[in-house]
Amino acid sequence: MAKAVCRVDTSGLVVDEVLVDDAFSGVVPFYSENSEQDSEKTEQDAADVPQEPVIAGYIVGVPFPEGFSAYVTEDKAFRFNLETLRWEEGLTVEEIAVLTKPTDQVQDESEIVGQQLAEMKVQTVQQTQLLASMGAELAAAKLEIIDLKGANQS
Repeated sequence: MAKAVCRVDTSGLVVDEVLVDDAFSGVVPFYSENSEQDSEKTEQDAADVPQEPVIAGYIVGVPFPEGFSAYVTEDKAFRFNLETLRWEEGLTVEEIAVLTKPTDQVQDESEIVGQQLAEMKVQTVQQTQLLASMGAELAAAKLEIIDLKGANQS
């Protein structure tokens, strides 16, 4: 099986997606084809000294963290921080803080009633479980008393 992962440039911006094996995870570099360097032969080339490959970017098998999908739009770019190996939104820390800051939303009356109803349902289930547990304990105690009375009569 295969999955799509991002290719990023050396600054961490998404370039495109590539298909990799499902087991792939982590970050691996990919290299430029050195087409510009091939056209300019240097003295090192004449001496047959191999050149170091140039990293063009990275294939990133690190999934987006939960919650980031809300910020994915065509106008906003994600970038992969190559130092922390984490995805970041292409905004400043201050801009991200403003977007992720919890807001004091005023709940309307129907939301409050719905929340109270849900809490009451949870409480009812807990009480039902408690009653069932107490009933089982009572039945066990009655059986023990009957056993004790039967032992005393013998």
